[in-house]
Amino acid sequence: MYTNVYIYTQLGAAMTTMQDKALTLARRKGILRVKDLRAAGIYPEYLRRLCAKGMLVRVGRDLYVPAEAELSAHTGLAQAAKRVPQGVVCLLSALRFHEIGTANPFEVWIALGRG
Repeated sequence: MYTNVYIYTQLGAAMTTMQDKALTLARRKGILRVKDLRAAGIYPEYLRRLCAKGMLVRVGRDLYVPAEAELSAHTGLAQAAKRVPQGVVCLLSALRFHEIGTANPFEVWIALGRG
């Protein structure tokens, strides 16, 4: 009888440790993706569990941030850069980032290389 309780306690402790590891990774990276978890050896199910507990917030498809993270004026740029790492912010988005002109685009402009 005590063996079952011990095994349950071990599994619960392992789950908490993996959730802590995932949350630490999210805090370090700022914006977390499923592939970041997989690269760290963490099963993606922990994202759903942390969102259900209110510790992570899903801000877009495959984009998660810690619940205590503060949003800035450049959050949209950071999310776009995370989704398209090979892209370059350009045109109106670049002007807005560098505070040149008065344009305030409602979408992020990104240039992609050929191929």
